[in-house]
Amino acid sequence: MIHFTAFYEHDGGTVNVSLSSLGSEVVLSGLPGPHGEVGLTFAGADEPDWQWSDETELSALTDEDMELVLDCEIERLPRLVGAFAGQTVDGYPMEHVMRLIVFTEGWIFGQWQWVAQTDRGPVTGTRSLSFMSE
Repeated sequence: MIHFTAFYEHDGGTVNVSLSSLGSEVVLSGLPGPHGEVGLTFAGADEPDWQWSDETELSALTDEDMELVLDCEIERLPRLVGAFAGQTVDGYPMEHVMRLIVFTEGWIFGQWQWVAQTDRGPVTGTRSLSFMSE
């Protein structure tokens, strides 16, 4: 079993989160709000290349930048993906997807995207995620 405790920045503060794995099962727990635990799986070879939103810090980094800093091809880094359902504050169904890359033993970075269709139109959002071990 692997257990990773990290800090997640939320609303100007930090929150302790845990990433635990037992075999191929990975669970992210401790996120604020009603999300509870998020099940993650390692992205397979059939997972398409990830495109980062222009609205996040990841858009400033190219794959080549990351490869240079990490001295590793980006495709060789472990990638985790998880999806879960939630609700908007008005009760509309909302779909969430998290995509995480394990950069180093103590640093996981990625993106959290969500989308909902409401009576007033679509609601979408993106948040950068950075988990640093203690």
